[in-house]
Amino acid sequence: MIVTVCKGRDQAEWFDIDLSPETKAFDLLRLLQHEFAYQPLIDEESVRYILEGRLPEGPWFQIPNPSEVGDSGLMEGSFVRIQRTYSTIDE
Repeated sequence: MIVTVCKGRDQAEWFDIDLSPETKAFDLLRLLQHEFAYQPLIDEESVRYILEGRLPEGPWFQIPNPSEVGDSGLMEGSFVRIQRTYSTIDE
């Protein structure tokens, strides 16, 4: 399935990637964090970013890390993005 990665507000920075529906959301998140040079993931417990998806005519929704992207509601032509998680406690 081909999805569009939304990087920033400028559509000129967006790009398409071809994914297997069996790709784990956590693996896609790790790949995109590396591509965008965000803080690296150590393991699932240290995630400071979440993966979100959107169908062409729908709202953004979180894609749980253990799920496969094909089971998350994404389909050909969907959008994905990384969002930073925030905490109310000191790190």
